[in-house]
Amino acid sequence: MKKLISIFKKKEPAKVNRRIKPSAGDGLAGKNSVGKDDLSLLWLPHLATVIIMVIIAVVMGWYLNKKSTVGQIDVNGNLFTEKSEVIESMNIQNGTRADSLNYLEIMENVENLPYVKQAFITRSPSGEISLRVQEREPVVLLIESNRKTYVDADGIRMPMERGQSVDVPLLYATSAEMNADTLNGEIFSRVIRFLQTAGEHDSAYITISEIAWSDTEGVVALSHDNAYRLIFGNGNYKNRINKWMSFYTGKVLNEGINSMNSIDLRFEGQIVTR
Repeated sequence: MKKLISIFKKKEPAKVNRRIKPSAGDGLAGKNSVGKDDLSLLWLPHLATVIIMVIIAVVMGWYLNKKSTVGQIDVNGNLFTEKSEVIESMNIQNGTRADSLNYLEIMENVENLPYVKQAFITRSPSGEISLRVQEREPVVLLIESNRKTYVDADGIRMPMERGQSVDVPLLYATSAEMNADTLNGEIFSRVIRFLQTAGEHDSAYITISEIAWSDTEGVVALSHDNAYRLIFGNGNYKNRINKWMSFYTGKVLNEGINSMNSIDLRFEGQIVTR
């Protein structure tokens, strides 16, 4: 009877030990692995912190900008114009809020000064103002009966009494248009074209000391040593200046010519001396 019972007794299945091989993406041990989604979640707090800091910086900058008053004023680029004169023309009152200023109007006020051609302004968040000026460059010293003034290429007059001197040719006011506040007539335009052409030559500009306009002879100049009267006429200045420099370096410097005092450069292919 015991044998029959043992025959019908159920057998329990054998236990099988199975090992799972970790995949290549599960790390060296295949344990505690982190997926890509989990990594992106780890960066979210840091990203949020950065965004918050940027927002705080922008808000603080805006707040300081609104509350700042004008502090130090720096002026640079000025040679003839005094710094105090520039600051006075800006007309900025003490304690003025920096964001309430009309900067376009300030630049226009500075540009009304005689020697200032352009003004450029910048402002820091703390209220410091930096003004850079571009001054006019004198091209001639205009000689009139009762005054002397520098004049730039635009015909703008500039006073001499500035403690700075500029080595430029003298221009004698021989016509009524030279007495205008701004020289913009045809005669002055021709004189300026002559000077600009002479300035393009390496050494022609420094050989000329005085200039005048003659209704019959056009541009008339004196050499730098006041020895020769140079007649350049009206137009074709580049060719005539080249003729003068060839004559000056070939004849005047090497030989010296004492028997003449006038050199007429108006004629094509020749130089007439008297």
